[in-house]
Amino acid sequence: MVGYRKLGYSGFFWSILKVFCFNMLLTRFLLAFFFWVLIVAYAGGQSMRQIDSRIQRGNWSGARSLLQKALNKDTASVELKWATALWFYAHENPQRQIDSSYQFLRRALAGYHKASERQRDRWRRSDLDERRLVQFKATLDSAAFERSKQINTVTGYEFFLQKFLGAPQRASAIELRDEVAFLDALKQNTYQSFFTYIQNYPNSHRLSDARARYEKLLYESKTKDGTLQRYASFINQFPQSPYRFEAERQVFELATVIGDSTAFMNYLREYPQGKFRKRAGDLAYYFFFDEDVNPPAMLLTDSLVHVQKLNESYWVPFWAKGKYGFMDAAGVETLSPSFANVASEYKCGMVEADVLVTSDGLVARNGKKISSSDKIMEPLGLGFWKVGDSSCVRVVHSAGHKLINQCVITANLVGNRYFWMRGSATSGIYTLTGRLLLKGDWDAVEWMDGNLVVTKLQKKTIFTRDNLLHLAEGRPTNADHVYDDVKIVTKNRLLVRNGALEGIINSDGQFLVPLDRQVLSLESFGLVRKVGDDFFFDKVDTQFAGRKIKSYKEYRSWLQVITSTGTELWDIGKRKFLQRPDSSWFAAGLLFAKNGDSTKVYFNSGRTISFTSDQKITLIPSRDSIHAFVANEGRQKRNVYSVHDGTKLFAAEFETIESINTNLFLLSRKGKRGILSKDGKWMVTMDYDLLVPNLHPFWSTFKDKKFGLVNIATGATLKAFSTKSIIILNPDLFGIFEKGKYGIVNGKGQPVTKFEFDELLPWNKQFVWVKKNFSWSLIDVANGRAIVNNVNKFDKWIDQEENKLYRIKKDNFFGVISSQFGVVIPVNFSMVKNIGSLEQPLYLTDKEVEEAGVHVVIYYDAAGKFIRKQVYEDEEFDTIVCDDN
Repeated sequence: MVGYRKLGYSGFFWSILKVFCFNMLLTRFLLAFFFWVLIVAYAGGQSMRQIDSRIQRGNWSGARSLLQKALNKDTASVELKWATALWFYAHENPQRQIDSSYQFLRRALAGYHKASERQRDRWRRSDLDERRLVQFKATLDSAAFERSKQINTVTGYEFFLQKFLGAPQRASAIELRDEVAFLDALKQNTYQSFFTYIQNYPNSHRLSDARARYEKLLYESKTKDGTLQRYASFINQFPQSPYRFEAERQVFELATVIGDSTAFMNYLREYPQGKFRKRAGDLAYYFFFDEDVNPPAMLLTDSLVHVQKLNESYWVPFWAKGKYGFMDAAGVETLSPSFANVASEYKCGMVEADVLVTSDGLVARNGKKISSSDKIMEPLGLGFWKVGDSSCVRVVHSAGHKLINQCVITANLVGNRYFWMRGSATSGIYTLTGRLLLKGDWDAVEWMDGNLVVTKLQKKTIFTRDNLLHLAEGRPTNADHVYDDVKIVTKNRLLVRNGALEGIINSDGQFLVPLDRQVLSLESFGLVRKVGDDFFFDKVDTQFAGRKIKSYKEYRSWLQVITSTGTELWDIGKRKFLQRPDSSWFAAGLLFAKNGDSTKVYFNSGRTISFTSDQKITLIPSRDSIHAFVANEGRQKRNVYSVHDGTKLFAAEFETIESINTNLFLLSRKGKRGILSKDGKWMVTMDYDLLVPNLHPFWSTFKDKKFGLVNIATGATLKAFSTKSIIILNPDLFGIFEKGKYGIVNGKGQPVTKFEFDELLPWNKQFVWVKKNFSWSLIDVANGRAIVNNVNKFDKWIDQEENKLYRIKKDNFFGVISSQFGVVIPVNFSMVKNIGSLEQPLYLTDKEVEEAGVHVVIYYDAAGKFIRKQVYEDEEFDTIVCDDN
């Protein structure tokens, strides 16, 4: 009986026996009984006894050999197949194989199902029935599943699923297999590993996690170098990726790092379907808006066309129903009254900003609210606004988006390209799209000729265009240019200094002049280096190579250099030295060189003229710049030459000469004056005691103690008969003073009014302001009829020759009169102010009714057309009137 313990049948039957058995002796007895049942059930009882005997002796191989021989003789025996299944399952069997046990059990079941009912009854009498077979199958399924869990590999679970097809643990095995496969993919953590997982396990409960990790790792792998090209390529290759939006954002930010209008326009051209095209268009639009330039047609989307239309006219606020609203220059209500307050300067009129500062916050002209009510609401430029309070400032754009979400303390726009932000965790330099370029707290940030220059502890670091692109892509910069000082010397040239060393770099950071102990200056003719007390012009021309210059002076196209050997003259245009004269000097941009008894004049045109020593050369004074010079010819006759090209203009006899302009000259001789043109034609003969300029093109003349007038453009004259300088009212009417009063005459000197006025003021061709008995009247000269009488005061809003606009006061009432429209606002209002522009006025008038304590406010357009009427109490009136008025 000892050998039965060694059989180790711990499968289903062993489990069943354990339930009923209380000691090892009984267990062994029942095992022996079980095998006896098999022997009885099987006709070949002798073989089964031998098998049992060998199992009891622990001869598992011998037992298996006998089972195999029996099966070879009786391949259909259900009993033998079941016995073989038990043999393979026995725990103490060195050749224990659950898989083989399972295969023989399946064959036993198959044979059982094919057997006749009579045969099944015989087996059931021997306790061999389907229930026992099925229960043993469940035992094997469970054992195989436990084995797979112990192995815990994809292969192990796959084997179980392939071999144990009807096992109830299949669902659990699939779930565990998928989990192990997911963990394997997670260990590799590549998009390829998760792609394989998705392909192999499309029904996995981990599928969504795998897809998420696949997409993330794919995005990170394809864009790991952070370049614009990589992100753009990713979008083209994987248009359905959930990371497309992020890739588009990166493309937008990297394509516009340089921060000028060209960068944003290029983005719109290259990515017309980009998800950030609207934001790019909004930012680009404000480059043109701030410069008051029409934007390109490609920018004008429907929304921007609407914005542009709203911005065409200035707006003014009005007060109604206890709230502020806005209307345009034509009086059309653009925003209904809805604001408790608006910026105080708006009350003075002509609001041109595209974003309004109100008690509700920043509001766009289309009524869209951009930010909430804040203590700080300041424009920064390019459509950006600073909003918030002293503890938290944010930057928002007129189009509605935020630059960054975090709070800052200060925000400044640098060179209209970058933002310099300072805050507890946000200090640094950001692009116009909100991308952080440089993190750090700088002392100063400047934009210099295409380079970003930051200052920290009195050291300046230059970041070139390429540096900025590398910073945006997270790459190291190629060079670190740190200097004590940086200055712009000209376009694409920066002078840099470290201690006593100076050099010049271009906008790419490349040295054009290496650092050295020198002082550099870029003159119009080229680069000058100062080393010690000497100057070097190495970069000007090879003819200066190695030569030490003690000092130099530039005179237009000439350069005077002083060396140890003397003074030399360099023709900058022809790039050659002039033969050394005995002496030389410069005046009016001309070079005068004297050799012996001859003086040669060099002109900027390259022409030269020689004069003898007895020909005195004198520059002609002018009201602006020198236009000509005189060379004497004998005692009286003198020749006049142009300083520009040496052309001889004319010859004349005169004592003094003055240049009026490039065409006319004022000459005098023997106390008389006249005006001569450059071609020698007398515009005003030399007959007058005095000639002085009046209103162009007229000059006042004085002769025989009387004032006259001459038109120097045509030569037409008005005879001298006024005792004061003649007033030019218009080209056909003139104010003449005689016997203590003014009168008006026509171009022929014929009186058109009486001489009865104290003052005259020009208005237009038909009307003239005249002052008589301390009050002004506007009269129609043709018929003497007064349009406006008894005016006490003028406020000259516009006083141009062709356009005049005056606010006039009569007693205590005001009105407006225009040289184009006549009386625009009648003189019967207690207040009149222009709250529009001078080009397009909009008048606010007030008629105060003191008895009732009310103000009747009426708005008029530029032509005096009624627009709007409001009645205010005294307190309400203060809300609409500008404090400066």
